[in-house]
Amino acid sequence: MVAGREEIIANSFGVVWFTLLVQGLTTKLLLQKLNLLEDQSLRQKYLELIARRDALQRVSVHLINTQGQLTISPVVHQSQIDFVHHHLQQLHQDIQCFQEQHPCLQAFSMQQHQEQVLAIETDIYTKFVQSGLLKNSLTPMMQKAFDSEL
Repeated sequence: MVAGREEIIANSFGVVWFTLLVQGLTTKLLLQKLNLLEDQSLRQKYLELIARRDALQRVSVHLINTQGQLTISPVVHQSQIDFVHHHLQQLHQDIQCFQEQHPCLQAFSMQQHQEQVLAIETDIYTKFVQSGLLKNSLTPMMQKAFDSEL
């Protein structure tokens, strides 16, 4: 039997308990103070604004392109265009305010932009391969542009 066995066990338990308790309660606060925590709800709200903007931009293009092929009243059609443009202006303002209030979104915005550009380029290459015009998909050139920005 080891001398002071009960004391060693009690001290070990106390140290472990104290470490877990202190670290468990202070880690999140420390990470927030150091701005190392990413706020997923913040990103989600930002992405919702971006998604609404992108959707309304596509709706706007559709409405403008179909203006000569109207099966509805021109007045109703114009009111839809006006509605979309008004909400697009509001979304652009909301996005700009959001970016100014949360500068941490700048890196996230850049990452989203790069992913969209690469997806567009890759999609075009894939269509060429699927149509038989190319044998192999090409490596996206825009990746080089993004790598040179670093």
